Amino acid sequence: MHIIEEEELGLFVEELKSHWPETLPIYYLAQNHLLKNQFAWPGIEFVVDCFPNHKASIARPKKNQNNVAIPPRFMCHTAHTFFAINEEALGNLLQEPGVVDWSKPTFFYPVSRSLYPKLAEICRVHGSYMGHEEREDLQAFVVVFRHEKLNPGPPLPEGFTLKPLERHHLETVASIWAHGGRTRATLEYMQYLFDTGFPTLGIFNPDGKLAAYAITGADFVFCAAYVFPEYRNHKLFHILTYEWCQIAHKLGVELPFALVSEQNVPSHKALFRVGADRAGWDICYGMYVPKGHEDPDDELIQWRDGLGGIVWKT
Repeated sequence: MHIIEEEELGLFVEELKSHWPETLPIYYLAQNHLLKNQFAWPGIEFVVDCFPNHKASIARPKKNQNNVAIPPRFMCHTAHTFFAINEEALGNLLQEPGVVDWSKPTFFYPVSRSLYPKLAEICRVHGSYMGHEEREDLQAFVVVFRHEKLNPGPPLPEGFTLKPLERHHLETVASIWAHGGRTRATLEYMQYLFDTGFPTLGIFNPDGKLAAYAITGADFVFCAAYVFPEYRNHKLFHILTYEWCQIAHKLGVELPFALVSEQNVPSHKALFRVGADRAGWDICYGMYVPKGHEDPDDELIQWRDGLGGIVWKT
C-alpha cells in the first residue's frame, strides 16, 4: 500500500488516463488536486497498491479521527472510488490492512461490474454487501461526451430561460435525486458543490418556475439531471445536457461523462440524441455494512432505503 504524495500526483494522473474510461471518476478527482483548483475535493486521499505502475487505486476519506470525508462526497462521508485492472489487483489492495475501514458502512462508487464478485466476496468477510445482483436499480453504464460530436438540438421554448441554479433550489434537487440518497448528507454535498463553484444549470419557465436542472458531481460527472413531468415534451433534457457539456469544455474537461441507470431508457435515448457515446464500461453502485450495524440514522442505511422509495430522512 502506498499513499500518493503531492509530488507524485502528476505521474499518478498520467497512469490513470492510460486506463480511461474505467478511471474517469478517480482521474478527475486526482487531476483537480494536481491543478490545485477550486474543484480539488478536500478530505480525500489516493491509495495505490504500488507506485509507479500501479494496478489498483482508491480515492478514500483521509485518515483522521473519524475516517470520514468532510464535506461528504456524493451522498455520504465514507464514499470510496476505485480502479483495478482485474479482480486479483483489487483483492490484493482491499485486503491490505488499513486500506478500508471495515468498521464503518462504506459506499463504493462506481464499481465495474466485472469486479463486483471480488468486491462482494471481500466485503462479506466483514459484513454484508449490496450491489447490482441484489438490486437491479443499482446497475448503470457510462457515457462520454466528445465535443466534436455533440448536437445542439432545439432552442429553448419561448419565454424559458437557462441559468445557474440558486442555493435554495438544492433542497429540491437533493430530495428528488434517488441515486443521490435523499439524505441530509446529500444536501450537504450539493451545498458544498454549489458554494465551491461546480457548475449547475436550471431551465425556468416564463413564470420563473424551475422546469429542469442538472448539477456537476465531485468527480466532474454530469448528474442529477431531471425534467419535471409537465415539461417533458420540450426537449429540455437535450438542451441541459448540451449546454452543460459546453461549460465543461470551456473549463478544460477533456472527456465529460455521465452514469446512466440501465432502467432509465428515456435518458439513454436523450443522451444518444445529444451525441453521447456508450463508453463500454458497465458499472453498479455498492454498499457495505459491517456485521451487526443496522442504524436507521446512518446516512448509508438511509440511502439504501431511499432508493426503495422511503421518504427523504433529515
